[in-house]
Amino acid sequence: MKLPSDIQNYAKKQMVKKILLFLCYLALSALILWGLIPSLSRHMGFIPILLLCLGAIGVSAYFSKVFFLVIDRNWKGKILDVKVETKTGSYSHYGKTRLCEKNTILLVVEKENGKQIGVTAETFVSKSEGGENVRIGREYQYAEHVLCGKPEEFLRKYHVGDTVYHFRGIDRNLYIPASLQSLTTCIVCGTENDVTKDVCYQCGHSLIKP
Repeated sequence: MKLPSDIQNYAKKQMVKKILLFLCYLALSALILWGLIPSLSRHMGFIPILLLCLGAIGVSAYFSKVFFLVIDRNWKGKILDVKVETKTGSYSHYGKTRLCEKNTILLVVEKENGKQIGVTAETFVSKSEGGENVRIGREYQYAEHVLCGKPEEFLRKYHVGDTVYHFRGIDRNLYIPASLQSLTTCIVCGTENDVTKDVCYQCGHSLIKP
């Protein structure tokens, strides 16, 4: 599947951001080590200092998530199973931390090569101290926005037999339903749109439809 040009540009920008963030972390680590190495060299040998430098590179790669670019590849698969894992957790909402019942939608996906993988679709809160339903970003621990809906509304987007596309550089996966649906989800911001629309009303990016 070929992505629209604006989505391709978005993916490129996301990859560039990770690389720039990695370089910033690396530069900061280099400045810290540059000040420490003279004193450390008097008490430590070459090997420990080398390990510190390698550790700084590893930490920078981890927090910037630039290492994902090395292993990230385009793939396509079919949903074999949809599960929900529920546990007690917490989230930050308008600067306040609240306890909640956190639900993670887990998918079992079979790729075109026959390999089965687990995919975390998204996480949502079904019960919270504030009484609201809050959607939490897949890679974030803070609330993106408040949704006035029931947990079933989160699950309706994922069905056994649906096709899953993953594109390099984009955190969200694209889900193509096996049957006709009235809504389609934006791969950039995750907002549901009417299937008749061509662009997302929230972020303005092109909608990818079957």
